[in-house]
Amino acid sequence: MNASVKVINSSRASLALKAAIKQFEGRKVDLRHRSFVIVPDHITLAAERLLCSLLGGAMDIEITTLNKLFRNYLGNKTANLNKNGSIMLLKRIIEENSSSLKCYSKSASSRGFASRIYETISLIESALISPGDLMSSAANKKDEDIALIYSKYKEFIDKEMPDASGRMRLLAEYIDSSSTFKGASVTFACFDEITLETERIIDAFAKKATSVSVYSYGIEDYSLNELVIYESISDITSVKSIASKIAYLLKSGASADEIAVLTADSNPYELRRVFKENDIPFTASEPLALSRHPLGAFLTLALISPLRGYRPKDVILLAKNPFAGLNAEDVMSFERYVLKYGVSYKGFFDPFEQNDTKYLEGAERVRASLKNILDAHSDNTIERFKMLIKWAEEVNAKSVSEENLGRANPFERAKEICAEAELLLSQADRKVAADAIIDAIASCELGRRPTYKNAVEIGSESDLIAREFKYIFVPDFSGDNHPQVIKDEGLLSDEDIDRLKSAFGDKLCTTIETNKRKKSELLGLLSSASYVFLYYSEAPGRVLGELKSIARRVTERSVTGEREDMLSGGGKGLMKISPTLNMLAEFALVESGKGEDNVAEKVVDYAYSKSSELIPEKEIEKNEVAEAGKLMEKAAYSASQLERYFTCPRQYFFSVGLSARKPEEADVNALDIGRIVHYAAEKFILAMDVLSPEEAAKQFVKEALENENKTLSGLSQQMLESEVSELLKEIVLQRDISDYKPMGAELGFGMIGSKLKEIKIGNISLHGFIDRVDVSSDGKGARVFDYKTGKKELSESDIIKGTKIQLPLYLLALKQNGYSPEGAFYMPTIKTANGYEISGIVERSDEVKEKTNHSGEYIKENVFNKKLKTGIIGYDSIDEIIDYTSQLVEKAVDEISEGYIAASPLSYRDCTYCDFRSCCAYSGEFREKN
Repeated sequence: MNASVKVINSSRASLALKAAIKQFEGRKVDLRHRSFVIVPDHITLAAERLLCSLLGGAMDIEITTLNKLFRNYLGNKTANLNKNGSIMLLKRIIEENSSSLKCYSKSASSRGFASRIYETISLIESALISPGDLMSSAANKKDEDIALIYSKYKEFIDKEMPDASGRMRLLAEYIDSSSTFKGASVTFACFDEITLETERIIDAFAKKATSVSVYSYGIEDYSLNELVIYESISDITSVKSIASKIAYLLKSGASADEIAVLTADSNPYELRRVFKENDIPFTASEPLALSRHPLGAFLTLALISPLRGYRPKDVILLAKNPFAGLNAEDVMSFERYVLKYGVSYKGFFDPFEQNDTKYLEGAERVRASLKNILDAHSDNTIERFKMLIKWAEEVNAKSVSEENLGRANPFERAKEICAEAELLLSQADRKVAADAIIDAIASCELGRRPTYKNAVEIGSESDLIAREFKYIFVPDFSGDNHPQVIKDEGLLSDEDIDRLKSAFGDKLCTTIETNKRKKSELLGLLSSASYVFLYYSEAPGRVLGELKSIARRVTERSVTGEREDMLSGGGKGLMKISPTLNMLAEFALVESGKGEDNVAEKVVDYAYSKSSELIPEKEIEKNEVAEAGKLMEKAAYSASQLERYFTCPRQYFFSVGLSARKPEEADVNALDIGRIVHYAAEKFILAMDVLSPEEAAKQFVKEALENENKTLSGLSQQMLESEVSELLKEIVLQRDISDYKPMGAELGFGMIGSKLKEIKIGNISLHGFIDRVDVSSDGKGARVFDYKTGKKELSESDIIKGTKIQLPLYLLALKQNGYSPEGAFYMPTIKTANGYEISGIVERSDEVKEKTNHSGEYIKENVFNKKLKTGIIGYDSIDEIIDYTSQLVEKAVDEISEGYIAASPLSYRDCTYCDFRSCCAYSGEFREKN
């Protein structure tokens, strides 16, 4: 039987899949006649859903993939290598032949290189190009290296067991020689490209089946319906605007299943955060690598710690892992002991001996347990890996079990890797074996979270490719994020691929061709929607222009420009499209402009006045905890505390309400360096006329180290002294070229015995220390300097959002203490090629200009003519910024008193360096992403 192959083209994937399923409408069901619809792995769920919706399900039609067909018919009969096994094999081959490599001799040992080689070899294999073919066409040393590795790899898989490409060859042979598919109807749908391997399988089916159809897509004749383009001030503003619009759609009767959010981010943290906070139902089928599961992290840390010399960071993370099975209080004591006494390397293998009554007992219990994990079978990686899996199984951390993740059993995946490692790596060096296993853990997927009905779907192009939605939102259309552009940076460049195509046929794709196909997929997906909403916060890319050219109707707005409509209370008033007061407050924060119109206050007032008629009672509860308010409320606040509140209320609760602190460390860290520099600058102000900068630097750095009970190596101390010396020279220069002279350093306001009185804003008291106060010769004008160990820029946006209000509050302190505030600056303590790049606020007047800067070196002339976005901001009246900051502080303290403790960072990037990320759900999601 030789069936002709029928090819049907559609303009987009969803239409191709729909046509493939609809061909079975009206058929006479005969269970003796089997029908197979073969789709790519990521389209399986969409195909099954469509089968149920169009045909009500079907017993005689099987939705399957090529990988499933192999597993079902040959999986138990043929030993084969999966992707993880191939990567481990390649790692071994690369290490064994590293001395023969001409181009990649240094890259060969790097982690992840084997995965890149695997992707390259898979591409070559799919085009049926042999190692000999590749070597004969080699044009450089890089090609020769790839050909060498490929030839060694092929020797093994051809002799021992097939890999992914070999499985497809065996499947084609099985179809050709078996009667399993005789008389069947076979349909291929939604393959974005047909490789030579796939062609071979299609030809095999044609010899057996009664019919073979291929439903492809990619005709480039698209038209978009309603296209709305928004320019946004930031990514988080885009997300909150999208959440508000979706909330309005849901309240207006739209089904969540009709809505999709298409994102270039594989793990869209901000989207999920805002949707979760505001009860918007969503589903995201994000993948999970075994390395990001707690079990994978435990295995990786235990294997990698000996290779890295038992770094304290690795060992502490291992102790904290749930599969280590250690007592939480003991682990806390262990971390504090290790950091306090600088334990490292082999120090973990001998009993702890420091006379520390607070931490020693618990720390020693953890150390003794960890020694068993770190030291067992240290000379045999495979046996060590087996022991680690067994240890984790005995611990059985139920809180992170596979049932809670909705994915494959991680223990089964780990055991599969172990079995493959035993087969492939038993003769390998222990470091090579450990590296190979770690690479395999990183590349091993546990599958994807199941998606749910009646929820907004969040996904990438590949997740949504064969689906159709009425509303599609795209939050990150900046530049060319969509389609996800592939760059010419692989081991095989476009030039290499073109050379191979000319020699061996055209079944390889260059990045240009791949990107063209990706753009076609994007256009197909967007053209299926009735309404498309695109957001960009940076310069839009060329693809956006192409979308505009094919849209029937285009509306261009800015999110900020839409604010007045949303506040108007009309048909699209903000209250009607916001599900909770929390969203109102956040939206007002990022949209409120300079604050002169009290926009945030108007929003909240309007929200409460309309809440009873527009929002169910349960949705207007505030995110407040009264007891937390009692802990967070203070007799007096500092500027840094309030900045922390605006960065994230949850962070403020941990640091100020609970007074939580990071453990003490033995090493000199960035904070220690900052204190040392501040100490030297403070002491120098009183000794400027007695000591030279060089003498002062040596003396005061030494004193500060003794005060901190810290030590530095001789070279490090010399470098720090040199850095401090340059800073002190700069302080002298600032004095000499201006009309301002230092009045004092580390000047307290509102502190016991301080020269300056506290700041009062209504009933609120603020206190703190100012690094340096300079006073002009007339005794009336004053400016402040705040030293920063790194470069710190200031923008009006930072002040508006409350995240950098330290300088405006220092200006208020000057004003309330009888001085005319004329400038406030962040000053870096490290000199760059451009000198000391200060940033801050200055009064824009000829008088201040003359007093500030006789030589014209410190403040750019244009500051006195116009405002700058960042750097130094000039104001006609500094009172303007002081008044705004005062209002902001009053609102913050009101919220603090009420106990507002939402985990609501302005950006997930704020979580990166947060001291409390280990005990916050949001930072937990962020760590999973990274």
